[in-house]
Amino acid sequence: MLSLFLILFLFQPLQASADTLKVVKSAAGDTLIIGANYTVEWSGHTGSRVYATLIIDGLGYTIGNTTAGKLTFVVPDLPTTSSRIYLLTYEGGDGGGDSTMSGEFSIKKLSSLPLQPIYPIDPIDPIVISPTPIDPIEPIDPNLINPILIDPTPIDPSVFMPKTPEDLEVVSVSADEISLAWTDKSATELGFTVERKTGEGSFNKIGETGVNVSTFSDETVSIGKTYTYRVQAFNIFGKSGYSNEVTAQIHAAHLPQLPIPVFPLPEPSVPAGETIVMHFYIDNPDYFINGALNTMDAAPTIFERRTVLPIKYVAEPLGAAVGWDPETRRVRITHQTRVIDLWIGQNRAEVNGSGEMIDPNNANVTPVVLPPGRTMLPLKFIAQQLGAQVEWDPVQRRVTITYPAP
Repeated sequence: MLSLFLILFLFQPLQASADTLKVVKSAAGDTLIIGANYTVEWSGHTGSRVYATLIIDGLGYTIGNTTAGKLTFVVPDLPTTSSRIYLLTYEGGDGGGDSTMSGEFSIKKLSSLPLQPIYPIDPIDPIVISPTPIDPIEPIDPNLINPILIDPTPIDPSVFMPKTPEDLEVVSVSADEISLAWTDKSATELGFTVERKTGEGSFNKIGETGVNVSTFSDETVSIGKTYTYRVQAFNIFGKSGYSNEVTAQIHAAHLPQLPIPVFPLPEPSVPAGETIVMHFYIDNPDYFINGALNTMDAAPTIFERRTVLPIKYVAEPLGAAVGWDPETRRVRITHQTRVIDLWIGQNRAEVNGSGEMIDPNNANVTPVVLPPGRTMLPLKFIAQQLGAQVEWDPVQRRVTITYPAP
């Protein structure tokens, strides 16, 4: 049968109180003897009724309740090396509630304790018995010393589960952080667990907050990826249900903006209206623009089965400008009315603010920094975004760029 404590816990909300409940005398670090009397004392919530529970190996056993600030009980025949005392008060209305936990102690039988050696005792003088008769001892009221016996029936841990947090929301998104907040509906949680999944993946724990902390900032995010979050409360008895889920994504609008060059842009390599044909060779720094030989400072190479190279040698001959933001590791290419943003290590780009996969057939294709520190970008994606045609000759390992595309 549930005690008054359990009924109050089940049917009344617990609220925080400014008067903190605190254990001031407990058996932390000690060994209690089965069958002996033990008294636990506490401070805070003076005059309020406090409910005490003995926690043994994760199960709760009712000790009792009182307003006296201390409670005596008989140590039960439940040997353990992991036991604590859990105290909880409820004051109803706007009075609030509070809970606390003692340090860990063990429970053993007296026979299981090692015997201490007995040392020799010095002889003493014999006692001389007085012939005067001794007054009889007054009987002691058993109600003054009779301790409270523990109910041996374990308490259902689900009774003490924290309530599910609500109203999870994304409160801010920046270049490198997504901030969350939620409503704490429980007064007995020890903290909250934050879980996240990326795209269509599985949820994984990414962090934890303390008691009454209902905000969290995720600083392990990347541009272009979609993240879904959920939170749940926990205490020593278990976990609550999950909150609602929220989704967020960092895109170009959240990043520091590079200036968009309007004038002057590089002059195209040939007069306007004429076709530009460029030839690039894998592992060869020499390249050709309409038959004229040029040399770049780093040769094109193969990365994830795609050609990458220093993109300015493609963009500038077509009249495009290339900018670099070292803080966000972003490359911006501006050509006529088109702005293309790419990030080192990210497989998504933004074209005029809209996200696109750099290579829909290979999610591993990204801008990359290769030794000795050269930024290499995927040639095909950028050339096509600038309005050029891209052709590959596997025999000569040659890439041909034709602008504008025929």
